[in-house]
Amino acid sequence: MNHGDVLVIGGTSDARAICQQLDAADVRYTLSVATPTGERLAGDIRGQIRCGRMEWQQMAEWLRAQRTRWVIDASHPYAEVVSQNIVRACASVGVLLSRYQRPEQLSDLRHPLLHVVGDLNEACAVARRLGERILLTTGSKDLAAWRAGLAEKTLLARVLPVPEVVQHCSDLGFGVGEIFALCGPFSAEFNAAFYRQCRAMLW
Repeated sequence: MNHGDVLVIGGTSDARAICQQLDAADVRYTLSVATPTGERLAGDIRGQIRCGRMEWQQMAEWLRAQRTRWVIDASHPYAEVVSQNIVRACASVGVLLSRYQRPEQLSDLRHPLLHVVGDLNEACAVARRLGERILLTTGSKDLAAWRAGLAEKTLLARVLPVPEVVQHCSDLGFGVGEIFALCGPFSAEFNAAFYRQCRAMLW
């Protein structure tokens, strides 16, 4: 079995955990990540790492060239376009696809302070009427959209502690006291203390 037989996609802790299980089973694979940040987060896995974004046509060509037999989609839960591209590429080449789905933690949770929304625009609409200091913990990819949708608010960003992410926040106008560069996972106790410390009104 060569490294191209199995392709794991995702720069997430879930993807890394899957790679570690493949390592333990002595299965050779390639991990595909979109950015150098994802590459660093992969740590000391034994598989090869491919860094760079792919449209579905490029992905299909790669799968064909590597004679890939199995793709594991462990991309971020909100990366819907990525997952759609993966589905399309695998279907066009006839490759087995598995999608790792994180356990749903909020589907049955009901609380008067919890607001369920369908997308980022709806989230911005809800946030506008709820408070002035808003903590974002959704990653750095959509910070520009949050900034545009909540231009009149004070935004706080909890992001990964890597230079290009912090620079991205700075480029978008986040100040020193508005960038929190931290690496999870975080306990409930840590989060509660963190929310108090940064004086966020909603998150």
